[in-house]
Amino acid sequence: MPGIRILHCADFHFEAAFSGLVPSLAGQRREDLRTTFLNLVRWNAGTSEATEILLIAGDLFDGRRIGPATQDCILKGFASNPQTLVFIAPGNHDPIELRSLYRRLVFPDHVFVFGLSPAPAGTPVLRGRGILGPAQGPIRSVFLPEFKTCVYGGAFEGPYADEPFPGPSFRVLDPNCTNLMVLHADIDGIRLPGAYNPVSSASLWQSGIDYLALGHRHSHDGFKHAGETLYAYSGVPEGHGFDEPGTCGFIAGSVWKGGQDLAFVPAGLGRYERVSLDITGLGNHEDLYRRITEAVPASPWVFYQVVLRGLIAPGFQIIPDLVAEKACRDYSHLQVIDDTVTRPDPSGPAGSLRNLFIRELLDRIAAADGEEQKEILETALKAGLEAFGQRGGRG
Repeated sequence: MPGIRILHCADFHFEAAFSGLVPSLAGQRREDLRTTFLNLVRWNAGTSEATEILLIAGDLFDGRRIGPATQDCILKGFASNPQTLVFIAPGNHDPIELRSLYRRLVFPDHVFVFGLSPAPAGTPVLRGRGILGPAQGPIRSVFLPEFKTCVYGGAFEGPYADEPFPGPSFRVLDPNCTNLMVLHADIDGIRLPGAYNPVSSASLWQSGIDYLALGHRHSHDGFKHAGETLYAYSGVPEGHGFDEPGTCGFIAGSVWKGGQDLAFVPAGLGRYERVSLDITGLGNHEDLYRRITEAVPASPWVFYQVVLRGLIAPGFQIIPDLVAEKACRDYSHLQVIDDTVTRPDPSGPAGSLRNLFIRELLDRIAAADGEEQKEILETALKAGLEAFGQRGGRG
């Protein structure tokens, strides 16, 4: 495969909480994150496909604190693969500030952290394998002669970055090189106070960057072009909660002048999934649990949040904790959210506003075209019943 072999990852958020899990499982997820980190640092090590450049696009840490197990994992992990050159662009959770972990930890000398070095252009770095380029505003560069590649990057200096870097005037120093950039940024984000480096994709068109490795957004949403510049978010390597569902991973492959062969690679040892489950017509917990097991496949490495919806029988009081307690026999973790509506009784004065509303909504729900429309109508029914003074569900 031509070009230079890279691995792009971001947003490990070491020491952030794994939300919604019991303490023992949260502890296992912290260990999973450390294992995934080591897997990425050593990706294909010792083979002809070994990573030559590792790009970490910010938020390696979630804050200023780090436990001894995590510190040991990170420093020894980097040290275990000295052939791979590592470039880190600190983000809004781990900015370069006075008490930054990047200032307090001693990284191996094949690791380069943007924003730390005030050295002048021409200074050898990375054990002499790189040469520091001139500052271009907040952006610095490292030229790698052995690869004829230049790696650019910048760092957050606090929790926000209102002024985008790079700006629209940025140009690479040598357009004949393979030019990479690693950055924590909110591409095309709103430029307001409290922003997270809102770089405009339009500013990349004439930049000369071949590949921009991004962090900040926690899901991979594909590869995009701004002129000749390819850019992508790797997403998180491991989800931390149900707000980060689905497959997590990183980006790997090769980049060369004028071309790339990159792909998203699944990596997570655990996965969060949210499932919307219609339980219309059910009237007891046994039937409810049977419906869940039929619809939700058990897996030791998938953690589920099941949102119950639909119209349930009057008198059926769903107890989410009871369902979750029973589920622990079959699932690693299953959280239940009750968003059902108790089927209202439309009997009474036919012309009353309440009963006209109920009949109309029930008819529309029965005739709904698709689950999304049905869910919207059920939400409307619940809101209407609450307005009429009748409780429509137990959220």
